[in-house]
Amino acid sequence: MPFISLSPKYGNQLDMLKLAYDSNDISLGSNGLKQLAKDIKFLESTIESQERKNRVSTWVSVIGVILTIVFGAVSIFQVYSPLPNL
Repeated sequence: MPFISLSPKYGNQLDMLKLAYDSNDISLGSNGLKQLAKDIKFLESTIESQERKNRVSTWVSVIGVILTIVFGAVSIFQVYSPLPNL
């Protein structure tokens, strides 16, 4: 099993491609490559979607940190500023 480090699905696909290559079966190899291309396309779209979510999460975190600093500074200013005489 040369593809033991991969998931069973992808290991089987690569085993099928190796079998097609060894047996010189063009039809089997072509079908295997088509399936592998579909799986790669799906994985790439999943990665792109996750990257978009990560960018949004990063911006939300940055805005949260900025607001925390601003409101913390306002609170500290209110604590140490003298009370107005009425």
